[in-house]
Amino acid sequence: MLIIAEITGQNSGRLFDNCPVAAAGAGQPLRVRYQPDGSRVQAAVRMMRDLLTTGNLEAFAALVGEEDAVPVFVGPGVMKLVPKSEFGPDDIKGNLATFAALENIANLTELAAIAKANDQFIIMGADGTITLKSIKSMTDAIAEYATAIDEKYTLPAGGTEDQLIDGAGALTAKSDLPISQATQSALDSKANASATQSALDSKANAAATQNALNGKASLSGADFTGAVSAISATISVKGSIPAYYLQSSAAAYAYTMSANISDTVYGSWRVQAGFKGAVLLECYGSDNRVHIPGALSKGSGTFLIDHPRDPANKNLRHGFVEAPEYVNIYRGVVRLVNGKAAVNIDDYFGMMPGTFSALNADIMISSTQNQEGGTVVWPDGKMAGGILNITCADEACNDEIAWMVTGRRKDAFVLNLDPNCERGTGRFIPEFDKED
Repeated sequence: MLIIAEITGQNSGRLFDNCPVAAAGAGQPLRVRYQPDGSRVQAAVRMMRDLLTTGNLEAFAALVGEEDAVPVFVGPGVMKLVPKSEFGPDDIKGNLATFAALENIANLTELAAIAKANDQFIIMGADGTITLKSIKSMTDAIAEYATAIDEKYTLPAGGTEDQLIDGAGALTAKSDLPISQATQSALDSKANASATQSALDSKANAAATQNALNGKASLSGADFTGAVSAISATISVKGSIPAYYLQSSAAAYAYTMSANISDTVYGSWRVQAGFKGAVLLECYGSDNRVHIPGALSKGSGTFLIDHPRDPANKNLRHGFVEAPEYVNIYRGVVRLVNGKAAVNIDDYFGMMPGTFSALNADIMISSTQNQEGGTVVWPDGKMAGGILNITCADEACNDEIAWMVTGRRKDAFVLNLDPNCERGTGRFIPEFDKED
């Protein structure tokens, strides 16, 4: 249907809209049909009804207007109001869209809020802040730093191959440079050895003197004949740690020293066969510690300390806890936050990250216990990376929880060196045959 905008003559006029190409052309018959207003209204109503049946107008009509809010479709025929601030600043020139396409650009609102200025560039701070910095201030700082370096490290003229430049930039002869204390000691020893050798060379190598020297024991060992006098009851072992000695309550029995002891290697001590008395190993020094790098076997064991309630008159002792494996025990307390807690074993005991996982196998969460209430708590799955996760039945619980974790040693010593363990697995061998 073409609407006539104006009739200019008996056979001429002007259409409201352009005539479609399919209907245009010379000699085409034209018809004018009168249509009452009611039919036009009905057509408009029918068109309006078709538009309303999509649900879009109903969704829009159901919204309640809010200040600085924009209607947004969230589904077919469903709309909601979204605050204008969520769409970010206006990006008329498309600059923000370009930045948004880059990686690690999160604070676009702050970037858009910066006022542009001449000779400025953008600096992103570690905390996410964005600021402008003067280009001139940076170039001036670089120039000043370069000038300082040039003034400090200007090479002096006239250097030779036997000279070096010291920290002040001056030329110094290599022969005048100081040497370390270790180097000086080595040189002194060499000089002393040379002087001693010269003195010996100047002496006559008499047969009697040589025979006398042959009868002496050297540091590397010697053959002895006849009786050797007994050593004293207290013996010091040379080395960098405090000296140790063995002492017996039975003076009739002596102690012997194993053959592997020397000036630089800490040896082992043993009691002569048939010894029945008690042996006391004491340590003199500021640290008062005894270190055993290998395995220790014992018939029984206790700690012996001053009694904490009556140290002047009583002692207190407790027995060692024994097991058919090397067990590490970790225990502590943690407070829940909204029914959850996580304990990093390495951090809790001040160990290097990864120590717990590297040291332990067969890890077991022995217990988790609520110390302040009856709400049930439990470990949240197996431990991974030395992290113990605890969950409470009450999501709002903030009680203190006691926990205990155990593990079996799997370090390199028990895997490869410990005679009490299987090679490669580190599992303890509780039973073995007696020696003949």
